[in-house]
Amino acid sequence: MEELTGLDTKWTSTLIFQHLLVAADLYGLDRLKHICETNLCQKCCDKIRLRQHHHLLNNTIISS
Repeated sequence: MEELTGLDTKWTSTLIFQHLLVAADLYGLDRLKHICETNLCQKCCDKIRLRQHHHLLNNTIISS
């Protein structure tokens, strides 16, 4: 993916899904729109869970 976008793969899929979502919305491609929304929401949920886990670990280490 990096050779196509010039970005590292960590952010590439998110960027592609964002652009696909805009195009799907513009052209009324409901199935593609749903796939993009689902993927982007999952990525957000994963990031929130990771931050919560990191926060809990930091609190545990500080409390010890």
